[in-house]
Amino acid sequence: MNKFKKIIPWMIAIGIFAYLFYIYPPRKIWSALHYVNLATFIPFAIVYFFFIYWIDIITMSKTLGRFGFTVSVKELIPARGATYLLMVLNYAAGQAGFAYYLKRTHKIPLWEAFSIFFFIAVIDLYWIITLAGIGSFFQEYQIVGVPLKKFIWAIVLSAYFLFLLNFFFWRGPLYKKLEAGNGRFFQWIRK
Repeated sequence: MNKFKKIIPWMIAIGIFAYLFYIYPPRKIWSALHYVNLATFIPFAIVYFFFIYWIDIITMSKTLGRFGFTVSVKELIPARGATYLLMVLNYAAGQAGFAYYLKRTHKIPLWEAFSIFFFIAVIDLYWIITLAGIGSFFQEYQIVGVPLKKFIWAIVLSAYFLFLLNFFFWRGPLYKKLEAGNGRFFQWIRK
């Protein structure tokens, strides 16, 4: 039974690759590669993948530790690699698989794992919004005659307004005013 448990992940990985090569035939992939300078693309893609992979593993380990769950970087290397492979097919399934892994190996409840993933997703979303805002100063795009720059600025301002509103609600003067009037209710929400 122990050997069977070691073979199952490899069979799943082979199945995923077989499915991907069924959807994207190698002949079409090879013909698409003729449009790319492979001498620069392949090293860049490999370095970029491992850089992002390493940052993701370190960030995940630190974030889990911040919420009281000690998971070493060494343990996350194979687990995150397997979930990256699964995320190619379905991102949510990859995250669910990783949450299940954390439940089985470290007794982290699924809802807490998903909450931590959601927290990381919100941080990633704010990075993307911030970088889009910075990038909007350097490019001029229009979609159906509407300047994209103004839309991006509206999204950036809305996102940071919501962030500040959230911050003032939980930590700032707004919370103190609301707590003074309805102490029990807001303490219950805060907990």
